[in-house]
Amino acid sequence: YIMCNRENKEVVEDFFRENDFFGIREQDVLFFTQGDFPMCDKHGKFLLSEKHQIAMNPNGNGGLFRGLIEEGMVSDMKSRGVTCIFVCSIDNVLAKVGDPMFMGFCESCKAEAGVKTMEKVLPEEQYGIFCSQVYRDVFEDVDGDGKLDSVSKVKASILEFFELPEELKKRRKQAGSGGMPLELNCGNLSQYFFKVDFVKRVAQSRWKKYHLIPKSVPYIDVKLGHKVEPPKDEKNGRRMEMFVFDAFQSCRSVVALQVPRTEYAVVKNVSGKDSPPTAVQALGNLHQGWIIHAGGHFLDAQVAGESEDLKCEISPLVSYDGEDLTGQFPKALSLPFYLPSQMEFTEFSAASAPQARRPSTHYLDWQSDIARHELEVELHAQLGTVLELMEDPSKYDYVGERADEDEVLPTPREEGKLKRGGADAAAHAAGAAAERVTTKGATTGDGEGEQDKDLTKLEGPPRPPTETDKTTMAEEKRKAYWGKKEEKEGAGMVSAR
Repeated sequence: YIMCNRENKEVVEDFFRENDFFGIREQDVLFFTQGDFPMCDKHGKFLLSEKHQIAMNPNGNGGLFRGLIEEGMVSDMKSRGVTCIFVCSIDNVLAKVGDPMFMGFCESCKAEAGVKTMEKVLPEEQYGIFCSQVYRDVFEDVDGDGKLDSVSKVKASILEFFELPEELKKRRKQAGSGGMPLELNCGNLSQYFFKVDFVKRVAQSRWKKYHLIPKSVPYIDVKLGHKVEPPKDEKNGRRMEMFVFDAFQSCRSVVALQVPRTEYAVVKNVSGKDSPPTAVQALGNLHQGWIIHAGGHFLDAQVAGESEDLKCEISPLVSYDGEDLTGQFPKALSLPFYLPSQMEFTEFSAASAPQARRPSTHYLDWQSDIARHELEVELHAQLGTVLELMEDPSKYDYVGERADEDEVLPTPREEGKLKRGGADAAAHAAGAAAERVTTKGATTGDGEGEQDKDLTKLEGPPRPPTETDKTTMAEEKRKAYWGKKEEKEGAGMVSAR
């Protein structure tokens, strides 16, 4: 499930389609759109992007919950038996998508929400902070006397770096073992765990928290009537956004899992810190570490880097977290190095491994007979009766849920076409309706044959009735059509005789 905004959804869908959805079935990749919020100036007045048109901006990653509901994604999750989801941003190259350890940790804690964190070392590092926040003067009936009592509550929260006072950013713990770490040192990795039921509850909640983020925004001067392009360093506008972690306020239980800093390499700038070159270098260092840990070594003690001749990468189809690499590198390697799987085109690799690999159950040696045999034994041992169910579909008992009557279903994606909104969609719908009316009005005595042509799309002759089957409209049409066909065939045989 990929959340886009209205401006880039078409581009993202085209990118996935051009790359054949990266080996995933097209029907298993769903795109949905987040909402928009108006933009205002420093004084709270709305800005105009064009004449009679208010400037709009995506409503932030906090629009995830309402987008999942309104676009029918939650209904699709229920139909697939999904009970919890993993959410991550797209700017972290080293993010472990669907991290099984993190998901299992949250499930074992019976939490409604979870977040992955890493240690923040320097005060100037621009990470949000996971912490406990005290809310005073919360009115609830605590003693059950029917009257609201003023109480204080402590809830899990995440504060962005620009929302923290400088004094809190620099505050350190007292000296002890391990030096003096920062007091607020749980940096947010922007990777979350949510229960699907919790997503529905948050989307229906009326409580919302908005964050005003300064931004340079072109606008229409209402007095002069022309467009103004402010300098980039002048933050004349404010964009309203919701953050996904604001949902923690409505959560009964939130947990956090701290992981090493090796899982963090973001791309936020074109060059310099947190840029594509630094992300490539971090990925190369990580994968080179996997190879060395698996027993491999590099000629002349080469170290992976960001340049083309020092790149080091292992395909994610080969290893998810450095597993299954032991014994694959009996000879010394040289940079650049790329380890592809048998499912990829090796001619596009930066370099090829200079050794023959041992028989393996992995993608590295998928074609060998012993690999297939070992894989079959392993699958039977680990999957149990799942393979039997795959061989005999009649044994398969579907465990998903049906959508509720008030839930929206996902809109099917047309083949080779992109869904468009606004006036284009309205015009297309009106044209389709007019075409249906014209077709219906032009029906003549041959309409019966046209109806027969549509009925041929029904799969096969009428099925034999059973005690449990219920008569449906499609079944009635199927019976009428195939009965008519048998009469025509009988008449043809008589005339032939």
